[in-house]
Amino acid sequence: MKKSLPLITFALLCIIESFSQSVGDYRSNADGNWTTLATWQRWNGSAWVAATDYPGQNSGTGNVLIQNGHDITLNVSPANAIGSLTMAPTATGGDDASLNFGTGANYSLTVTGNVSIGDGDVTITPDGTTSRLHSLIIGGGLAITDNNTFDLNNGDDDCNVTFNGTSFTISNTGTLNLNSVTFSNNGTVTISGDINDVAGTMTVNSNCIINPAASITINNGGGTITGSGTLNVTRVGAGDDFINQYDFGTTSLGNMTVNYSGTGAQDISSAVDPYGALETAGSGIKTNSADIVVNGSVTIGTGTTLACAGPGSDDITFGGSWTNNGTFTSSDDLVTFNGTSAQTVGGSSATTFNNFTMNGAGGLTLNNDVNINGVMTFTSGIVTTSSSNILTFNNDATTTGASNSSFVNGPVRKIGNDAFTFPTGKTIGGYHAIGISAPATVTSQFTAEYFQNDPITLGPISGSSSISTLSTCDYWSLSRDVGTSNVNVTLFWNYSVSTQSCAYNPTGSLVCNLNGSTEWDNVTTSSVAGGSTTSSGSVTRNAVATYNFFTIGNGTGDASLPVKFGDIRGYVKGNGVQLDWSVHTEENVTHYEVERSADGRTFTVAGQVAAQKRPGTIDYSFFDAGAAPGNNFYRIKNVDLDGRYSYSVIIRVTVGKSSGIFTVYPNPVSGNHISLQAPELDKGAYMIRIFNNSGQQVYQRSFSHNGGAVNQTIPLPHHMQKGIYSLQLLNGETKLIRNFVLQ
Repeated sequence: MKKSLPLITFALLCIIESFSQSVGDYRSNADGNWTTLATWQRWNGSAWVAATDYPGQNSGTGNVLIQNGHDITLNVSPANAIGSLTMAPTATGGDDASLNFGTGANYSLTVTGNVSIGDGDVTITPDGTTSRLHSLIIGGGLAITDNNTFDLNNGDDDCNVTFNGTSFTISNTGTLNLNSVTFSNNGTVTISGDINDVAGTMTVNSNCIINPAASITINNGGGTITGSGTLNVTRVGAGDDFINQYDFGTTSLGNMTVNYSGTGAQDISSAVDPYGALETAGSGIKTNSADIVVNGSVTIGTGTTLACAGPGSDDITFGGSWTNNGTFTSSDDLVTFNGTSAQTVGGSSATTFNNFTMNGAGGLTLNNDVNINGVMTFTSGIVTTSSSNILTFNNDATTTGASNSSFVNGPVRKIGNDAFTFPTGKTIGGYHAIGISAPATVTSQFTAEYFQNDPITLGPISGSSSISTLSTCDYWSLSRDVGTSNVNVTLFWNYSVSTQSCAYNPTGSLVCNLNGSTEWDNVTTSSVAGGSTTSSGSVTRNAVATYNFFTIGNGTGDASLPVKFGDIRGYVKGNGVQLDWSVHTEENVTHYEVERSADGRTFTVAGQVAAQKRPGTIDYSFFDAGAAPGNNFYRIKNVDLDGRYSYSVIIRVTVGKSSGIFTVYPNPVSGNHISLQAPELDKGAYMIRIFNNSGQQVYQRSFSHNGGAVNQTIPLPHHMQKGIYSLQLLNGETKLIRNFVLQ
């Protein structure tokens, strides 16, 4: 007997070391029901004593230990959570411990800490007559060792498991069978062993990341994965790595993120349809070999490559943002942006797409460079670029479909020796293209942008030119960045689909540009094509040698006909909007139409005013009782006896906003004008001042206001450099300040 004493002592030490006690801890004392007090002992701080309540009956329960050889049946849903649950390992020998979810009712047990299955089983006892659905809520991790069993799916009786803690680990060297499991924690769940079977649905809620090292089987390969969290795919070289790691039947991942995060090459699964968001991490090439749809964003992680394999179906359609911090390679694939809200392209790496479709009504903003090798199709939505985040069409790349509802707002670059029409426009103003003929070399590079401003602000008409008048509303910039080719330049207008704020007389139209003296000049090699009316057409200047700014002029009369507008002013008055404007040199005008728009591009007629038909400057007014709350854009259309027409500039009046608010737009500004707009401004004398980043005043202007809304167009001085400026609106002791960026 004495020979066995060291072994017994060692076993006791193991138990003490593996399960140190605290006040409020329980351990099993015998087989029995959870509610039977004789089943339990409780630690009182110095010794194990008979329990006076069962675990969870009252608050303060700590760890619950079910000792080897004890079979405990959960026959109640304890009112309070327990701290942790341990099926304790003990000395070698004896029977395993067990916890059964019993018959008679649906039971629920909440564990705020860890569940450890060291030498025992957690199972369900079938009711035999009634299907039961129990619940186990775990706030910590789950550890199953020594080939033990955690089986919560038994015939018609099941137990749903919810993990709701922060980051934790599920480790398993035994059998782990679940019914439905929900991960609702905010953090990372690391799964180091197999989940042998989830009989129902695996739900991963928002802000939870599942990071498995092994596989998860959902209902023998026929179950469902759903939720709004993140699934990491860590397996590599297993064919369809997602399916190899998550063995399922159907997915509902339209709100979930799937992150291919293995350290090596992985295949992007087309079985997930659609992805909520798609990410790559770890290392290696992540290959997409089939068409996939992503409801949200695509993120390419540092050190990884997202490759569209091709040839064949390897297209990507997505509705969120594109972030490239690694590498994207494409073959004959098509990438489609189709978001209903604003999308972006960004990241630390520029992206080259093969074929690209813009079909997102929310628009797209480039926060890094984008290159096109194939065809870019414009269907819906405006692409906004800047001088530092530019859209470039490489040699042989083309565009199609650009229109008033889809174009590029900002600079566009073309490289190569093919003719090209730049899909340029402005957000308020619409689509207005500029084209070039084919340069001589494949390395030639041109950059174009459209501006809706009066070109006379850039310089006067040269006295030696044959220009009679210039357009009063718009111009283009076109630079020859690389090469020496003197290409033909074509300027387009089309008023059946666009909203450009002037119209052109095709007879005698000229392509004009600034000469070396910053004066508008022209040459005689201009031709007009595409129409005999002011509604549509083009004008071309051949073999252009000087590249800067271009606009349409006229050698026989006004380029913009049939009237020259003066100021146009709009402000809130009562329950509507009051519009006042003046005109100069009114000739043969029959009437004026006031047009209103909610977006600055699609206009409808709000009313009509008859022409006064007299010489000199004439003032007109119109009250719009149909203005809607929010932004209302207005322009005035004049129509002459021959049916010709032209437009004023577009102004914006905001209805229903608070007093004391004013905005400057566009911001950033890349042209020569900026507008100040306030929905409600008190009557009085005002001064506008602009200061540069060094505090130096670069502009000053005064104006009087009769009260209500105001919209002031401010011509920016030519000497202003790119940078941050402060615009001040002053009235007596009142000073309002808004900053803007000049690009």
